[in-house]
Amino acid sequence: MTIMTSKKNIVIFTSRFPYHPGEQFLEKEIEYWSGLGWANVSLFPSDTGGEPRVVPDDIFTYTSSRTTRLRKLIFLPKAMCSAYFLREIIHLYKARKLHVGNIKAALYSVINVYNYERRIRKSIGQIIDVAYTYWNSEVTYALCRLKSAGLVKSVISRAHGYDLYEYRREGVYIPLKRQFAADMDLVCPISDQGKKYLIDTYGFSAQKVNVYRLGVSLPAAERNVEPDYTDIYDDSLSMVSVSFCLKVKNIDKIIDAIAFVAQKYSERKFKWIHIGGGRLMQNLVSYAKNKLGPLSNVSYQFLGHIDNRLIYEFYIKTPVDFIINCSSSEGIPVSLMEAMANGVPAIAPDIGGISELIDNESGILMSAEPDIKEIADSINAIKNNKNRVVMENAARLMIAEKYNADMNYKEFVNMVYMMSDLNASPV
Repeated sequence: MTIMTSKKNIVIFTSRFPYHPGEQFLEKEIEYWSGLGWANVSLFPSDTGGEPRVVPDDIFTYTSSRTTRLRKLIFLPKAMCSAYFLREIIHLYKARKLHVGNIKAALYSVINVYNYERRIRKSIGQIIDVAYTYWNSEVTYALCRLKSAGLVKSVISRAHGYDLYEYRREGVYIPLKRQFAADMDLVCPISDQGKKYLIDTYGFSAQKVNVYRLGVSLPAAERNVEPDYTDIYDDSLSMVSVSFCLKVKNIDKIIDAIAFVAQKYSERKFKWIHIGGGRLMQNLVSYAKNKLGPLSNVSYQFLGHIDNRLIYEFYIKTPVDFIINCSSSEGIPVSLMEAMANGVPAIAPDIGGISELIDNESGILMSAEPDIKEIADSINAIKNNKNRVVMENAARLMIAEKYNADMNYKEFVNMVYMMSDLNASPV
């Protein structure tokens, strides 16, 4: 390996981080980008609105203002005449997805690429040794263009869920990814399933796709509270869900399932806590009031947003028997990792890379599209499981072995170190 004589310029491109809300999982990873003797690390958020989080003092944040939609219109003629747009139209025609919605999506994506390219040129006045994009999106494609122009040496991108799976998008279509697949130096999905999807769907070379899992901290001590049950004959069950209140999260199905199982087993007590805010929160509060309010054996709380740093404190102090997720689409939810790290088993659907996190020992893996009865049956199965201690220990072990932040993020940072040396192998 070539000996580096000066620090490398590493820029991490995010959607909003370090600004609230969202991308809370970066709060842990960013710690591993601090104090690197070989790199100057900076953050480049696409959106700089909101309250900023605290980041290490040696990590600089660019504050390039977000471009208004009106300002983006200056790129409309260029986008309409571009080869990128034409190739997308041809792809849509061949894929039988050529309709107004997808045409507009393709055009808007090309405009975004040109706009991000302009913003990055204007804001960063030096060569970027490694551009690391947290999402595989138009920012990544803009950096690929800047790489061709000699302003970026290497482009690395993570890929999660919404930026990866076409079925999560309206029109079942993500623009431009196929066109820029060969230009990225390395794509890092967070699951094996994500790697297969990138190769099979978009034509990425297997040599340019490497799985780098996310991670969470292992708790310093085990929980000092007992779950609501003491044995399988106890009549209480406590559950938690953690997510933004969005349609894709299907929180209404959790409410329906709790109502179903609570009416079926009226002698039992059920407690549900939801953590996470969002635009649908008040609608869900009203829905829960109508469905669960009349049931005397059900209690529930909407706690809203809780700072990511306080999640472990919640698990340490709160009796919770399991965490439940009923989303229609996911990568691998960090919320499940955090719960499992604290010995809380999980119930979740078999979507994205969740099957790599949950097995029959560490929780219950439902079908990809569970109905209300399947969800209710899974809740009841947790209740009747005679080996709960085994399940809790298996959940902890799964995180310690595969989703340990200290192990995974050090490995990822070391890979970027290798990439920053042009004579080193990327993997």
